[in-house]
Amino acid sequence: MDSNAILDLESDYSGEMMNQLSDGFLDIGVIYSPAKVQGLKIEQLLEEDLVMVSAHARRLSEVDYDNYVLVKWGRAFMHMHNQAFTDLTIH
Repeated sequence: MDSNAILDLESDYSGEMMNQLSDGFLDIGVIYSPAKVQGLKIEQLLEEDLVMVSAHARRLSEVDYDNYVLVKWGRAFMHMHNQAFTDLTIH
């Protein structure tokens, strides 16, 4: 192993990170929903389950839509959210 190896970790938007990977500025990236780009190898790292957390509702049917807080983390997340929580589908 090269003892002079440097590890640089940073957070960035997926689009910019994909550009840096394509241009050869990055060797590896961890991206929530990567675009398929010719010449890049994409592997699934993990699959997550969506879990609703509430201070009041014990069941999904008890969720008060007016007090529901949704963080929109992009199209892929919204698609997953809408499939998992059909009663709380937001477009």
